[in-house]
Amino acid sequence: MLDQEKELKRIIEVEDPILFLGAGFSLGAKTHSGRNVPTGNQLKSDIITELLRYPKGSTEYSDLEKYNLSEVCDFCEIEKSKAHLTDYLVDYFKNSKPAVFHHLITSYPWKKIYTTNIDDIVEVCYKNTNQELLIQNFKRRSTISEKGKIELLKIHGCVNNPSEGLTFSNKSYLDTMILSKDYRFNSLSLDMHSESIIFIGHDFNEYNIDFYLKLYENSGYQSSKGKLIFINPFPSIIFKSKIKQIGALLIEWDTESFFQFVSTIRSTTNDSTLVNQLRNLTRFGFESFKTIRSKTLPIKKYESNLYFGFEPNWLDIFDEWDFQNNDLIESLVQFCDTSKTEESRIFAIYGKGLSGKSTFLLRAGIELDSLGYEVWDFRGKHFNYYEFFKWTKLNPEKKKFALLYDNASYNYRDILRLVKLIHHSQHLIVVTTSRLPSHLKSRYNIVDAFHKEYFLEPKITREFASEIAQRLNTKGYLGSLKEFDDIYDRIKFITIKNDLLSILYEITYGKGFRTRISDSLLPILKKDSDERDLLIILALFEKLDLPSVPKELISLLFGSNSKVALQNIEDFIKYTSNNDVSLRTIFYLQSILKTCSVTKIITLVKNILLSIAPQISDRHSSWTQIEAALTNEKLLRKRFGIKTKEIKEMLYDLKLDLSGSYNFWIQLGITEQAEGEYDKALNHFKQAEVINPGSYMVKNAIGRNYLKQANSLNNISLARTIFAEGETILLRLIAKREELEVRAFSTHTYLYEKIIFLRKFEIVPSNDEIREMFSLLKRLMDKDPEDVMSKQISNYFYDFLRSIKRSNVIKLNYHDLKLLNSMLSESRTDIVDLVDD
Repeated sequence: MLDQEKELKRIIEVEDPILFLGAGFSLGAKTHSGRNVPTGNQLKSDIITELLRYPKGSTEYSDLEKYNLSEVCDFCEIEKSKAHLTDYLVDYFKNSKPAVFHHLITSYPWKKIYTTNIDDIVEVCYKNTNQELLIQNFKRRSTISEKGKIELLKIHGCVNNPSEGLTFSNKSYLDTMILSKDYRFNSLSLDMHSESIIFIGHDFNEYNIDFYLKLYENSGYQSSKGKLIFINPFPSIIFKSKIKQIGALLIEWDTESFFQFVSTIRSTTNDSTLVNQLRNLTRFGFESFKTIRSKTLPIKKYESNLYFGFEPNWLDIFDEWDFQNNDLIESLVQFCDTSKTEESRIFAIYGKGLSGKSTFLLRAGIELDSLGYEVWDFRGKHFNYYEFFKWTKLNPEKKKFALLYDNASYNYRDILRLVKLIHHSQHLIVVTTSRLPSHLKSRYNIVDAFHKEYFLEPKITREFASEIAQRLNTKGYLGSLKEFDDIYDRIKFITIKNDLLSILYEITYGKGFRTRISDSLLPILKKDSDERDLLIILALFEKLDLPSVPKELISLLFGSNSKVALQNIEDFIKYTSNNDVSLRTIFYLQSILKTCSVTKIITLVKNILLSIAPQISDRHSSWTQIEAALTNEKLLRKRFGIKTKEIKEMLYDLKLDLSGSYNFWIQLGITEQAEGEYDKALNHFKQAEVINPGSYMVKNAIGRNYLKQANSLNNISLARTIFAEGETILLRLIAKREELEVRAFSTHTYLYEKIIFLRKFEIVPSNDEIREMFSLLKRLMDKDPEDVMSKQISNYFYDFLRSIKRSNVIKLNYHDLKLLNSMLSESRTDIVDLVDD
């Protein structure tokens, strides 16, 4: 077996490849009228003679025959009409009859199938074998359930949906596909960055080659996880050269030979359920520590970039370049003790950005492995927790599992679900990291689990300073610390500076390094360019606490210029393990943003949202996380100084593109609400409710809208009526939903707006009403006394009681001392921020 065939066999057996079908795939099938499915040249001839009615031998036929199929189709649309051409092609290709070998396509569980073919041969094959497909033949993503279905993306149209158009593309059309808002092309561009794709039956004329290879090149193919494999029996010498240039595979087979090969592998490989599940975990971004260790060790010679702002990797940890936080590790080890309870648990590390959380997470993985856990690292874009749960159930003999999840707060809810699924015969610990604001906002989702929250203090203790000094000395990177001969002087320098990132930069670049770092950016920031736009986007993501910019997004935004733009700013950026991109240091942030106008920010935010719009769905993913941040009125206003009116106008411009997102309508409504447009806001909240009728966020937004509208009025009678409407909605949410997050947000919203209402209209509530309000608050505090948001609303409530001289109405017993302490404690969180999310 040739090397190329061995690699193809490995990809089929171990990976989760995508299939991409061209016109050659359909050869061997019959049309409904009994004709052979044509080649491109045969179809061109038939169009000339049958639709344009120029007989062979005529001058017109001879002239048109010299042009390619795309050009003849363009001519046909002009001479006849687009409708005439569409009707002809639908009649020609609909209800085609596949050959026997075509059915072999159904024998393998492809991750996806793309096709440029408009016929329905694939659909017929799957129908004949009683397998369902999720057919994407609209520009917008289908909302039909995906469960258990292979996705078929018909990127040039479909005879079963001619209303979307049928495409026999010319070069200018293909050149624009990379920036398309069409879900199918958008998905293809994203998949080119990380997936192995097998091309079957493409004739690879020049523009097809250039287009597909351009997508792959934009991905930075040398760091792409996937491979391109081309199956072509008669490749041209030019095509062979291009394949070789990008490191893709070429196998000179016809379509039938390929599928026979796949079928043979499937029949001779008796994949166990475990092997298949392992493949599923890999597909969703889970990697076992066992695999990581085997890929990393042995270490021959390694010089780390960890001390210069780069993302940590497993090599850094195995070779012990990291500064080891003994307090964190000891806390983790104690938390793992199951002597009192075997309950599965969550260990949540949180702190400011660039504080070393990701490095400590990897070190925790090694520690957990030493404690006998089967450790997994999650780096995917969609957290499919149920696939991990299935793995634990398939391994009943294994009792201890650990999962590492960096930047996890957006998926705390699914992490909780996973932990709750693990029964007492097995034990799971999930170790997460999150940035401070994101953690505080989402922490309600983990409070119901056995959990510990570990705040990564920015303060450097003497013990930790000693570890830093010794590690730098051992690795030979003391820099200017070398001038101190005494270890205690080095420790003193480190503890005085008290910021790890600043220390590392100062010992390398000297005092005043922040100014020099900022000055190095100026040549790029002074002129309008892709490089400047990309730096601004990276700064926007950093400011919004989004962990990194996906490499696929950069390709969507900058097309064929993305690779060059990244190269030109490589001194200022770093790559994650997935090759996503972020600023190398937070010190660049202020310099970038102060040169950027509000107009520029709005333009870039719109472009990002337009680019990711086709990927937005109702399931949590990195795309919905980005959308949630970039449409949030409060974040955009407070962090970038954009006026509410400008945000509203931007969101209006995006109504058509993001109309399928319930979060978009919530954010638009909140923006209108901030402008006092309560009726418009309610209308858009109702639209969100139609898209996601079960969402508590939508119901909370509707209830809050009534309360805010009531508080905007001066007519007390009308205000009472409107307030009662919202009050009913929120109290029903609080009473009926058990999730702490739901009760907390609705309680905060209700109490905050209720106090505003009482103060505005100078209403003194009855003692019973005060006790009812307190009981809502006490229910939260009893569950989670340390919650910052509850402390803040407690202070607000208690201040109100003192102002109306009714604080004595609340009767606290001995067990409520903790609550009293919380109510009187100081908290710096902005309560308006918290209840207005």
